[in-house]
Formats: sequence, C-alpha cells, structure tokens
Amino acid sequence: MVATHRVLARHNWRRLVDGVAADQAYPDALAEADRAFRLLRAAFDPDPPAAC
Repeated sequence: MVATHRVLARHNWRRLVDGVAADQAYPDALAEADRAFRLLRAAFDPDPPAAC
C-alpha cells in the first residue's frame, strides 16, 4: 500500500511540476487512485466485488 501511495504521489507531483493546476489534475489523480487501490484490493481479496 505504501508503494502504491508513493507512485500516485509521484504522478501528482509530476503533474504539478509540469504546470498543471491542482484543480485540473484532480479528476485524473482521483481516477488513478481509485483504480490503483481497487487493483490492490483485488490482489489481496479472494472474493473481490464484481466492479473491480
């Protein structure tokens, strides 16, 4: 989980360094975090929800 968080943080940092405003980056960052943590949950949950 920590590695997932670090990768997501690095992606967000890169967006900001590239000049993307935080409010513009937010939708993509949120979608990436949702997907990353759904995949992580599915990897550890023997019976993940169908939406994963």
